[in-house]
Amino acid sequence: LFIATANTMVTIPPALLDRMEVIEVPGYAQEEKLEIAKHHLIPKQLAQHGLSADHLVITDGAVNTIISGYTREAGVRALERKLSALCRSAAVKVTEAEVGSVLPIVADGTFVEEVLGVSCKRFVLITGSFKCSLLASKVLSE
Repeated sequence: LFIATANTMVTIPPALLDRMEVIEVPGYAQEEKLEIAKHHLIPKQLAQHGLSADHLVITDGAVNTIISGYTREAGVRALERKLSALCRSAAVKVTEAEVGSVLPIVADGTFVEEVLGVSCKRFVLITGSFKCSLLASKVLSE
């Protein structure tokens, strides 16, 4: 018995593919990604960036915005990278904050767009192009 995994079947040679039994496993649903983020990814990223819930609160709406507008994969790797970017931005704001300033920072949809730029979905709606790049926010601001 031989078990192999792949993200795509395009790269598997046809001769090998003919001899394999393919079992497709779907990715996580949006609700599952939200729960994974709340219980695993957010606490992990807060700890890695030296933050706590006293410094940064990431709302469910912000996580849903990231899932639907900034990630296009079945898994949660890209979601974790985007949450990491939010935590880095918040860590900078916390270190630059004056004594007595308003904490925690609440990461909502506005904060997400401020840190991550224009979402892929919004970029497609505005430009009509399916290309989503890091330059989307620059293109739209000009």
